[in-house]
Amino acid sequence: MHASLPGSNFGVIYVTVTQLNEEESAGIPKIYPSEPVTAPVSAHHIRMNNITEGVGGDAVTVLQLREGDTVRLYSDAKMSAAVQTMAGVDAVTTVQPGQSVATLDNLRLDDEGGILYISVTAQGKRESSKTIKKYEAQ
Repeated sequence: MHASLPGSNFGVIYVTVTQLNEEESAGIPKIYPSEPVTAPVSAHHIRMNNITEGVGGDAVTVLQLREGDTVRLYSDAKMSAAVQTMAGVDAVTTVQPGQSVATLDNLRLDDEGGILYISVTAQGKRESSKTIKKYEAQ
């Protein structure tokens, strides 16, 4: 039998056994470990392309990733929803097999420059903390 454990940090669950027509056994404590967290991406591995009008959407490229890593862009450190692309979908992408780079394009960055927050989630791990990255005006 499988059960989801509460939260993503470590904790204790109590396991009991009940046999047919018998009372439940005493609870036996079992400690479960916290889920591993992905290391945040270095700001040095993030490239911002805030291009001028008429050329197409802006882009963010993240280097030094692993196959299967998922990259998300946020406009605020506390946001839980990703930035939207010009197509109206979340600015989220996954590194393709054999690649180590992820590019999120079709973005609309502020013409005056600004800040984005980038996170990475490796397979089997929780999302990293958000890396702050400043981008220049067009």
